Parts: sequence; C-alpha cells; structure tokens
Amino acid sequence: MFNSTPSYVGNKKLELDLKFTDNVFWDVFDFHFLDGKPYNAIDLRDANRVVVISETTAREYFGTAEGVVGRMIEVDQTKFRVMGVVSDVPVLRFNSYAEVWAPMTTTKADIRNPSLAGDYFAALLAPEGTDLETIDAEYQQVLKRVVNPNPDIKSLNTHADGLLATFTRQILGQGESESSKITIFYFIIFGLALLFMALPALNLVNINLSRIMDRSSEIGVRKAFGATSNTLVGQFLIENIFLTLLGGLFGLLLAYVALEFISDSNFIPYAQFTLNLRVFAWALLAVVFFGVLSGVYPAFKMSRVQPIQALKGSTN
Repeated sequence: MFNSTPSYVGNKKLELDLKFTDNVFWDVFDFHFLDGKPYNAIDLRDANRVVVISETTAREYFGTAEGVVGRMIEVDQTKFRVMGVVSDVPVLRFNSYAEVWAPMTTTKADIRNPSLAGDYFAALLAPEGTDLETIDAEYQQVLKRVVNPNPDIKSLNTHADGLLATFTRQILGQGESESSKITIFYFIIFGLALLFMALPALNLVNINLSRIMDRSSEIGVRKAFGATSNTLVGQFLIENIFLTLLGGLFGLLLAYVALEFISDSNFIPYAQFTLNLRVFAWALLAVVFFGVLSGVYPAFKMSRVQPIQALKGSTN
C-alpha cells in the first residue's frame, strides 16, 4: 500500500505517494529504470535511507529527471538518498504504483507487530503458464502452520490469487476456487452488458420499423415486380448492418478522442489510454450482432406485407 506524504521544495508543497517495499519487489514487478538502480538486500537489512523515485517526482522536486541519482530528497520529514529514477507508474497498477519507493525497514510503523491486520501485501512471481490454483493449494498448506497470535480470531481467509481473482473474491466473498470466482464474475459482466445493449436494441427495432414503414411504397413496387420476401429481408438487413457499422466506426472515433482527452487531462494520474484492437474487434462484432438483431423483425414484418397494401400505405 502507499501513503500520501508531504514534501516541500522551497515554498512549494508536494503530495507524494510513498510505498515501503522489500528488495525483491523490484524483481516481481516490471519497472523501466531511466537512471540508477533499485535498493538491494543490504539496504533493506541496514535500513539505509535510500529511495527510488518516479520521473515526474524528479522533475517536480529537482527540476529535472537527469543526474538526480545520489542527491537528497526529503519525504515525510525524513531525508533519503535517490538511488534510481523510473518511468511513471499509472495509479491503476495499484500493487506497484507509487511516486517514491523506500525500504520497508525505514518506515516509522512498527513492522514487527504480530497483528494479522496491516497495510502490507505479499506478491508472488509465478512462471508463465503456472496453475494458480496449485499455488494457492500449496499456500493454504503453509498457512496451516502459521500460529494465530490472537485467539479472538477464529478463522483466517487468505489466498494466493491472481489480480482478477483477488478483485472478484473481494466482491463475491470467500469459499469458491479462483476459476469459479472468475467464471461467476464473467457471467455477471456478460449479463449486465447484455441488459445494457438489449435496451438500445429494442429502441432500434422501433426506429427501424418506422423507417421501413415510410418506404412502404418502395416495398410495394418491388414486390409487384417480383421481389421475394427473402430478397427484401436481405436488403433491409444489409442496410441496417451498414448503418450500424458506420455508427460503430463513429463510436471508435469518439472513444479515441475521449481516451486522448482523459490521458492528457491527468484525471487518472500517469495513466495513458490507447485503443485496444482486440477489444474494438469484439465491440464491432457486438455492434453487428445487435444491428442484425434490431433489423430482423422489422425486415421480416414488412416483407410479409401484400403489394396492394404496401402501395396504398395501409401497413400496420
């Protein structure tokens, strides 16, 4: 976890997000060092007052991000020596995010307190493709050997989960396996998305029906000259798909503009949003699906109208 702490540069006050870690933290999470290096096991053991700072922190405190390694920075009324400068970390990467990182042995908190509650978390680095449920099962075996320092605590629920499973377990509670939690979470998200998209689709059905009814004379003429119901359904579906694709591309443009605006506004600190082509492909597929869904019924309804009724405009 991180704490927002004050720092002063002349008369200017900076609010810096400070995180205390061990030296292995730099091996578990991915950082891009612009200068210097992380602190090591010796710094942790000897509680050396050294820090790694972000690029923006270096610019705000020293006026530059170059040549600051070895200089002193005061954070939370404590002076530290800068050991490294890293690229800014988006706040959404909450497990690794901070603006200043320091050895956990330099914290003012009592880290030797045997209480089971605190502001720290543990992260495991698993090889690519590792079965996380197997790791969690081994973790549970280790947990059974932990001595409970507080007899008032009847049970201890903790798991070695991935990031998504950790999030879903906080929402859905304990008891289920990681894969079950994620599956339930996906079903909930899918259900909400389906409900969210179904309401506009129903509205589109009414709009398409009104649009097609306005073309009743055209339908009557085409049927009088031998157009089949399947031909008319195909025509209206292609028109509807074309219009929905245009709407989807326009939505892509709006999404791009909105993401650029959010990134430039720094509304979410250090976050840089870009378009994900895979997500856009799925979104475009959903647009086509609901475009077809909203066009099938009106097209089928109007294709069944008799030519005389369509020419007279007496359609219901």
